[in-house]
Amino acid sequence: VAESPTLKSRPPGVSVLLLPALVVLTLTLALGLGLFLSSVAVVYRDFRAVIPFLMQTWMYLSPVVYPVTLVPQKYRWLLGLNPMTGIIDAYRSCLLNQPIHWGSLGVSAAMAVGALVFGVFYFRRTERRFADVA
Repeated sequence: VAESPTLKSRPPGVSVLLLPALVVLTLTLALGLGLFLSSVAVVYRDFRAVIPFLMQTWMYLSPVVYPVTLVPQKYRWLLGLNPMTGIIDAYRSCLLNQPIHWGSLGVSAAMAVGALVFGVFYFRRTERRFADVA
């Protein structure tokens, strides 16, 4: 079996120490999106049917089973719009002892914090209507 030149595994290095920060970033994004989507699902009941479709689509658009380098250079900016792209790529880099793409990780971190701020804001704004709707 031929090994991909971009995915050569090496023993873990010092970058493994970044893993707890990546877990916190993942949780930040999940909490922000969870607060927003749960608020929308309570206020707009029909949206509950859309959430599984959105989650499955998002899973396939995230570079979990394929590396970012597999996407042609001219389309990588589209992949960069996915907030999980930089985080997943950083996980891969840490575990395989490869260089970390700090720019992509920074964009993902900013999007995760933005999602949390927006999720909390939207949840707090719609929270008073939950008892009347649910």
